[in-house]
Amino acid sequence: MNRIPSILIVIIGLLGTITSIYAMPNDMVRTISFGVFVLLIVVGFMALIIQEISLPSAWSILKNSKYLGVKKIHVTGTRGEALPQMANASTIRIMAVSGNTIVKLRKDEIIHALRNKRADIRLLIAQPGSVFVSDVEAAESTYRIGQISPEIISVKQLLYEYWREALNGRKPESIGKIYIGHYSTHLRVSLIICDDAWGWATLNLPPKRAVHSVSLELVQTPNGLLKDAINHFEACWDYAFDNQLVHEVR
Repeated sequence: MNRIPSILIVIIGLLGTITSIYAMPNDMVRTISFGVFVLLIVVGFMALIIQEISLPSAWSILKNSKYLGVKKIHVTGTRGEALPQMANASTIRIMAVSGNTIVKLRKDEIIHALRNKRADIRLLIAQPGSVFVSDVEAAESTYRIGQISPEIISVKQLLYEYWREALNGRKPESIGKIYIGHYSTHLRVSLIICDDAWGWATLNLPPKRAVHSVSLELVQTPNGLLKDAINHFEACWDYAFDNQLVHEVR
């Protein structure tokens, strides 16, 4: 609000300058004056950009983002609109603390992928009742103590309901499968990975909850973050499988 008077003054000044230039009787002088006026506007605009934005820093961010496969940076851990990358994926990997927000928000995508892509969906969530869960609850808020383990149990029930809805009279082998695995200490970021080609990575920084945290939308590049995310997920999944902490939802 404080900048509005300044903007009005600038606009009035520009209009006054343009009017003065067009009031000049000599065409050549008018043309030269207008050219100088435009040049000064461009120089002033460039100076403003340099002042407001560090160009070397911006270029470094753009270059490194491309190298790492960071397509977009989102200020929260959720995306309100539908995720076609997830709905049309044949392989979906999800890693989260409880998975409660992701599973509830992405019901349509999960069911569509099961029905139409016979998707293999693997969900890695925390071991209920583990020290890790207790630590996250305590870090987030005193009001969160005792809430995450019940969320994990409810997520299992939700996924079973989604699988039943996707089945809807079909033979079980005609739709995809859902597997749930558990970890205890491995989480670094919450992940959604679709077909090795697209990913969503949310920073986990309690006491801030993941749903409110910065997220990166990732695409595949030779040495990018998506490749690291896939490797991390697979290592955690192997641990869960080797320790008999994986089961199929059906």
